[in-house]
Amino acid sequence: MKTLPIRLIMMWLLVICTPASAEVTVDDLVHWANYSAIDNQLAKADIDVLQQQLKIDQANQGLNLFLGSGFGNNRAVISNTSTLTYQSANMQLGLTLPLLGSAEKLEKKVMNTELSLKLAQINHKRIEGDVLNLLFTANAQLYYAEERIQFDNSFLSRKDNAKKILSYRLKEHYLLKSRQLDFDSMFDIAKRELIKNEAEKSEALLVLQELTGKTLTTYQPQAPTVSPPTDFEKVLSSAAQSAASVKSAEAVLAASENSAEKLNWEGINGNLILSQSLTKGIGVPSGFATTIGVQVDMPIDILHERSVIHREKAALIDQAQLSLRKAQLKANQDTQIALNNVQKSDMDTIASWRQLEAAFSAWQIAHLRAQAIPDDAIEKDLKKTYLLYQAAINYSYSQELLAKNIIHAENFEGKLSANKLIDKEQSETSNIQLENIQNNNVNSALNSLKHNWKKVVQAALYLGHKPIKTISNRSAKIYGWYTWNAADFIREWHNNEKFLYQTRRVELSFTPSQMQTIMELHKLPGLANFLEKAKDMGITVNWLIGEPDLVTANGRRKLMQWLPAIYALGFDGVDLDVERSQLPKNKQNIWKSGIIKTIAVIHSETGRPITLTINYKEFKNKNLINQLIGAGLSNAAIMIYISNPNRVKQIVIPILQKYSNLGSSSD
Repeated sequence: MKTLPIRLIMMWLLVICTPASAEVTVDDLVHWANYSAIDNQLAKADIDVLQQQLKIDQANQGLNLFLGSGFGNNRAVISNTSTLTYQSANMQLGLTLPLLGSAEKLEKKVMNTELSLKLAQINHKRIEGDVLNLLFTANAQLYYAEERIQFDNSFLSRKDNAKKILSYRLKEHYLLKSRQLDFDSMFDIAKRELIKNEAEKSEALLVLQELTGKTLTTYQPQAPTVSPPTDFEKVLSSAAQSAASVKSAEAVLAASENSAEKLNWEGINGNLILSQSLTKGIGVPSGFATTIGVQVDMPIDILHERSVIHREKAALIDQAQLSLRKAQLKANQDTQIALNNVQKSDMDTIASWRQLEAAFSAWQIAHLRAQAIPDDAIEKDLKKTYLLYQAAINYSYSQELLAKNIIHAENFEGKLSANKLIDKEQSETSNIQLENIQNNNVNSALNSLKHNWKKVVQAALYLGHKPIKTISNRSAKIYGWYTWNAADFIREWHNNEKFLYQTRRVELSFTPSQMQTIMELHKLPGLANFLEKAKDMGITVNWLIGEPDLVTANGRRKLMQWLPAIYALGFDGVDLDVERSQLPKNKQNIWKSGIIKTIAVIHSETGRPITLTINYKEFKNKNLINQLIGAGLSNAAIMIYISNPNRVKQIVIPILQKYSNLGSSSD
C-alpha cells in the first residue's frame, strides 16, 4: 500500500515539471529564414559592402591634402661673368579641389556605386522572395508527402491478408498465376511509392532546416492553400511591373539618363590648387611662398573625344531602354506562364477529384459485394481498392502541384506570407462513421468523402487489412459453363442472372458468321454488356474455339489474326478444344507437335492464360504434359467420358496429385 502514493506523487511531479513544447508555425519558419538563410545573409553583406564603398567615394569628392619635401643643388646667375652655386631644402603643404571633368569623374564613381547599391537592394528583395518561395514550397512538399505516406501505409496494411487469400485461391486453381503476379505488383508499386514519399519528406525537411538553421524533426507541416484568388490575373498583371528584373532595368536607365544630364565636362580635367612652401637655403637667404592656381589639361583632339563621349552616353541610354523593354516583356511572359500553370493545375485538381469520387464509388460497390459474395468478389475488391489508392495518390499530387504553382505565382508580387499561402481553415474531423462509407447509399458516402476525404480514403484502404469474408471452401455448385451457341446465350443470360452467382468460368464459342461480324465490326450485339457484368462478378470468360486445324500452320495463322480482336473485347483467355480424336486418323500423328506449337505461339504473342480441352488418357504421357506446360499451358479441361462417379474419382485424383502445378477441371 505504501508504494501507490509514491508512484502517484512521482507522476504528478513529472507532469508539472515537463514543459509543453510550443508548436512551430510557418510564421516561425519565415522569421528564422529571414535571418538565417545563407542567401539572405550574403545579399545583406553585399549591401553593407556597397554602403561603405559609397561613403568612401563620397569622401573623395572634396578637398585633397598634399605634402611634399625635397633637397636640391641650385645655381643662380649673379652677373654676366659669375654664378652662385648653393644647396637648399624645401617643404610644401597644400590643398587641391577637383574641377570640371576631374570633379565629374569622382561624381560618376559615386553614381555608379549608388547604382550598384540600388541593384543590390533590389536583388536582396528578390532573394528574400526566393527564400520564402523555397520555404513555402518545401512546407507543401512535406505536407503532401506525409499525406501520401499515410495512404501508402494504409494500402500496404492489406498485404499479408491479401497474399494469404491469393495464395489459397492459386493453390485451389481459382486464380491464374499471372493474376496473382498482377496483384503482387500492386503492393510492390505501393512500397516503391512509400519509399519515394519518405525520400521527398526527408528532402523537404532538410531544405527547411537549412533555411531556418533549426532542427525541425517534430515540425508538423501546415496545409497550403489550393484556392487561387478570384482576382489572380489582375494581381499578377500589376505584379509584372514591379518584378525585380524590371526594377533593376529601370534603375540602370535612370542612372544612364542622369549621367548624360550631369556629366558635361568629361575629357576636360581641372584642379584648384592652394599651397604654402618653405625653402631653406645653405649659404643663401631662406624664404617662403604662397601659391593659388588652377590646373587644366585636355587632349589636343578634345572635340573628337567629346563627340565620342556623347555618342557613348546615347548608346548606353538606348541599351538601357532596350533592356527595360526586354525585362518588361519577360516579366509579362513569366507572369502569364505562372497564371496558366495555376489554371491548368487547378483544372487537373478538379479532374483528379472526379476520378477519386469515381474510384471511391467503384470501391464501395466492390466492398459491398465482397461482404455478400464469398471468395469470387475478393479479387475485385482488392483491384478496386488499389484503384482507389492510386486515385488518392494522384489527387494528392495534383493538389501539391497546384499549391506550388500558387506559391510561385504569388512570388511575382513580392509579398509572400503565411496569411495568403497557408489554409488555416482547413480541418477534418478525427473520426468518421464507417457505416457512412459501407452502406449502399452512394450519395451519403460521397458526401462523407467530400467533407473528410483523407480520413474516408484511409478508412477504405484500411478496411481490407482484416479478412472480410475470407477463404471458404468451394461448394459443388460452383460451375464452369461451356457455351457453344454464343448468340442464344448472349440474348438470354440476363433473364436468369442468378446462375452467375454459382459460376466460376464461362467458355464462350462463336460460329464462323459471328466471328466474321466480330472481325469486321469489333463487336457483337449484347456481348459487351455480358463481359462487363462478368468482370464485375469476378467471372473468368474465355474464348472457346474447337477447330481441328488449329494444330496446323494455317490454323495458327488464322488464330493469331483472331486473337487481338477477341482480347480487345475483354476476354480473359483462350480455351482450345482440340482433342487428338477430332483429327482424321491419318493426321492424328501431327496432333502432339502441332498443339505444342500452337500453345507456344499464343503464349509468346499474348501472354494470356491458355486452357486445353484434353482427353484424360493423354495424361499417361508425362513428357507430353510437361511439354505442354513448358509451351505455356495454364489450365487443362480433362475430358472423361464415364458416368460412374467412383470411376471418375479413381481417374482424376491421381492426375491432380501428379500435376499440382496445372489448373484443371473435369467434364
